[in-house]
Amino acid sequence: MAVAWSCSRWYMGSVIIGATNMQQLKENIEASEITLSAETLAAIDEVHVRRRNPECLD
Repeated sequence: MAVAWSCSRWYMGSVIIGATNMQQLKENIEASEITLSAETLAAIDEVHVRRRNPECLD
C-alpha cells in the first residue's frame, strides 16, 4: 500500500524500495501498479494531516 500511495502522489519524483531478494522486488513492482480507491487515498490523507511526521512522539 505504501508503494502504491507513494506512486500516486504528484509531487514524488521517485519511490525508493528496499528489496533484498527477487521476490520482494517483484512484489514492489506489482505494488507500484496498484490503483488505490479514492476512499483509501482520502483515509490515508486524513491520517497524514493529523500526524504529519509519524516519527515524532508526543
